[in-house]
Amino acid sequence: MYSSIYPQVRSEKKTGRAKDVMKRLRAGTYELGADCSGKRLKCFQNVPEEDRKRIVREFNLLGDKAKQNSYLGGLITLLPVKQRRPRNADSRHTAASFSYRVRGIKDNVSCDVQVCLKAFMSLHGITEDKVRHIRGGLLATGTSPNDRRGKHSNTPHKLSHETMEKVISFLKSLKGRKSHYSLKDTKKYTYLLS
Repeated sequence: MYSSIYPQVRSEKKTGRAKDVMKRLRAGTYELGADCSGKRLKCFQNVPEEDRKRIVREFNLLGDKAKQNSYLGGLITLLPVKQRRPRNADSRHTAASFSYRVRGIKDNVSCDVQVCLKAFMSLHGITEDKVRHIRGGLLATGTSPNDRRGKHSNTPHKLSHETMEKVISFLKSLKGRKSHYSLKDTKKYTYLLS
């Protein structure tokens, strides 16, 4: 799927593990969405087409999810709710109101343009779930949320360092021979033969 756009995916030697390469590709493949058709802010009329393309291109170039979340968090402003009109006693109160903006260039000077939520998502090619996640982090801590996937110490089946060393030393003690089915200049050996 990605090989026609990014041919270096196939050669893991140049770019690293395929899992890491695919993660970088998924982080950098956001596309510009449809017009929001907003009448109040006229978002797509206030942001020229070259700025729209530049916004999504620069967002893709950030690559890392943490950098993208930080960038998006900087464009979302947390505002207090101006007026509360509860319809009934058990209605949920909104904790805050949010304002969205994008960075445009006018007369060779960077300026912020206020846009609606739909245009903000469309200009960055993101979903409402991502915006909701960032807004939750802004409400809780005042900063965009950190990506905590895989950064915990709750791995009950992970082998200890001593066990790993014993397995490696055992495999090194076995007599190996070059694999018959591999490339000519390979360093792969076959150890366990039947």
